[in-house]
Amino acid sequence: MDSNRCLLTFSKSEFNPDIIIESGQVFRMNKLSIWGYSAFSGDKAIFFRKLSATSQTYTWEFQCSSQDWNQFWIHYFDFNRSYSKYNQVIMSSSDEFLKSALKSAEGMRILHQDLWETMVSFIISQQNSIPKIQKTINQLCFNYGHISHFEVGQNSEKFYTFPTAEQISRLKLEELQDGSLLGYRAKYILELAQAVQKRKFKLDKLLNLNYQDALAELQSIKGIGPKVGNCITLYGLHLLESYPIDVWMKRIIEQDYPEFTEQEYLDYINKNYSGFQGYVQQLQFFFKRKMKTP
Repeated sequence: MDSNRCLLTFSKSEFNPDIIIESGQVFRMNKLSIWGYSAFSGDKAIFFRKLSATSQTYTWEFQCSSQDWNQFWIHYFDFNRSYSKYNQVIMSSSDEFLKSALKSAEGMRILHQDLWETMVSFIISQQNSIPKIQKTINQLCFNYGHISHFEVGQNSEKFYTFPTAEQISRLKLEELQDGSLLGYRAKYILELAQAVQKRKFKLDKLLNLNYQDALAELQSIKGIGPKVGNCITLYGLHLLESYPIDVWMKRIIEQDYPEFTEQEYLDYINKNYSGFQGYVQQLQFFFKRKMKTP
């Protein structure tokens, strides 16, 4: 795979991969010991590193094929969107918890990931810790993806692509369960892969639906409930009005917004942060986990 360099300059508040990696939205982005960072999505790879800094900005170098950069990675990182307008709304609010969350998570962005990979990844995420999710996904790629190579710097790096629906659909349930750490989730993933392969469930249909219709369509799939469905609409379809509610978010509502019931809290979020609720959720989620509140 040929690589090309692209240089972009950001302020710290515009892009911080360390924050994004720890945000729970992505499982195949890594901080490398030598060459900056890597990210993989579907069958694509990118490497990036910080080249220089001033008191206000950082210059980043991204390496990937020019075609992948223009057709996928710009959208993956959501680089065509300014998050400053969202930050201004948050900082002008009276929500002290959210303002603290924003200060702790400067540089957060909502990634627009490969849809199929996002669906499988968040089915895996159910009742699972982030390290276990990452381990399971890496094992899935190792077992059933393809080996690909990428030139970064002076070296050739190897990575494993995410297995397609077609690849998974050919497997037997026992094989998928035994070889990939999926456990009971293997049945959901195999049934989904077979439905996608046979066009009984059409991924491209989701791309043309609004948030409510996409969420309803996703929840028709066995193994996808409201939380997983909202994660998929947020990270796979990039519908920023999505607001996943998991154990951490329930804890936030109970401990940091005790004046609200869960529905009243969602009404508050939808009213005050319309159009970027998912960004708000990511800031809060990151901040609460960082606080390690019991």
